[in-house]
Amino acid sequence: MIQAFLSRLKAHYPDEVDDFLEAQRASDDFRLQVQTNDPVETLGELVGQNAWYFVRDEVILKSPELRSQFIQIFNKAADCKDLRAWLNYFIREIINVIYGGEVLRQSA
Repeated sequence: MIQAFLSRLKAHYPDEVDDFLEAQRASDDFRLQVQTNDPVETLGELVGQNAWYFVRDEVILKSPELRSQFIQIFNKAADCKDLRAWLNYFIREIINVIYGGEVLRQSA
């Protein structure tokens, strides 16, 4: 498990993992296994993970105004008849926020 974790971490922070392995006096065999073990991540997982990090870091933590709008969008979920209706609302509102005005309107 440690090798798998370090391999995944190495994909994003190679110098830090190498420094850690050196400081821990890891054997050459262990280092080789960390370097050659490719982490198993799908493109969807990476996109989803990066989207969450953006929402967390840029919206929720740094911008009270965007955080308020984001909360309102999630509150709207209770008023929607199904997930599709809410996703249509969510996407429309996010695009309108990005463009700074009402570029997409709710269909009648």
